Amino acid sequence: MRLRSILTGIIALSTVVVAAVFGTAAPAQAATPQGVCGYSYWEVDREVIDDAWTGAKLATTYLMWNGTYNCVVTIAQSYHVSSGSNPWLTAELWTIDGGHRVDEGAYRSYAGPVKLRAPSCVKWWGDAYGNGLWGNTSRGNNWGHC
Repeated sequence: MRLRSILTGIIALSTVVVAAVFGTAAPAQAATPQGVCGYSYWEVDREVIDDAWTGAKLATTYLMWNGTYNCVVTIAQSYHVSSGSNPWLTAELWTIDGGHRVDEGAYRSYAGPVKLRAPSCVKWWGDAYGNGLWGNTSRGNNWGHC
């Protein structure tokens, strides 16, 4: 009986040591605009991307700013991502002085960050599609945040 108690203690201690050395898997966390752009950025604007036909929320595109640079990121909704295949996501930014950046692809969580120095007006854009659903923002049509 005493041997069994000692062995149980050794196994329990070994489990603690292995967990401490190798770590344990942390649960996946959803992307945030600040987490993607950087913690010095704050939100200036956002637009939800709904499917053009069903109205289902697919993603949200954020315009962030840190006092010097703008940053755009499009973050997919978790249920849109969990449908099995990665959605096609776009994050795009233009500056009135001719700057342009885009990031697009079949991403699991988000497109971006796209960053440009923008002392004046910007246009920004995002879209999301996959699994028969599609939508985009309207913010790429006009200059704003001048």
